[in-house]
Amino acid sequence: MSTPPSTDPFIFIDCEMTGLSPSTDSILSLCCYITSPHLRLLSPTPYEAYITHPPSVLAAMSQWCLDHHGRSGLVARCSDASRSTDAATAARGLLDYMKDLGVQPQRGVMAGNSIHCDREFLRRDIHWNEVVEYLSYRILDVSSFKEGVRRWGAGKGGVLEGVPGKEGRHEAKRDIEESIEEMRYYRRVLFGLGDEEEEGEGRERGEDAGVMGKGERTGKGGEGG
Repeated sequence: MSTPPSTDPFIFIDCEMTGLSPSTDSILSLCCYITSPHLRLLSPTPYEAYITHPPSVLAAMSQWCLDHHGRSGLVARCSDASRSTDAATAARGLLDYMKDLGVQPQRGVMAGNSIHCDREFLRRDIHWNEVVEYLSYRILDVSSFKEGVRRWGAGKGGVLEGVPGKEGRHEAKRDIEESIEEMRYYRRVLFGLGDEEEEGEGRERGEDAGVMGKGERTGKGGEGG
């Protein structure tokens, strides 16, 4: 039996964590953009959340995390309850954001670079797990495309050479924006799909590309846009 096409949206998510172990570390910040199947933003404003952590937990992070997240201001933000929120509130906000943009249960596909790692952190947390349960069990891992191109794309029309570069900030909002940009590149060069598909989709749905009246929510202390 042939596989039918899908019109389900992608839920692009990136998290910054206290470390890399889902069993002992936790989420510091999260950013989410939702796109159409053609990678058109359903809202130009992402959902962002910063999670309050006790000073003792932040101090126990690795030196890399202390240095990097210290320079970015994430440590200071997550230690300040007036500019961050608890995981339960942040998870409810993310669910509301998805529902506001019309994501149906078990239809949205989580996406991003090495998204299996972010998904595992979300799955293991009693609050964030509700988000995972609301989405499809399928994922779109942008890194899988990159690994394929690294092996099969060199010298074939310059696919590897054209992969968008990354700033390496390790900041959730910028990282997930770069993931969407990278996936748009693979869509264009590997599948031959361009802006005409995005524009046609917008006309069919009767929406202006990238503009929605709902969904412009952030976690406490979050910054939209």
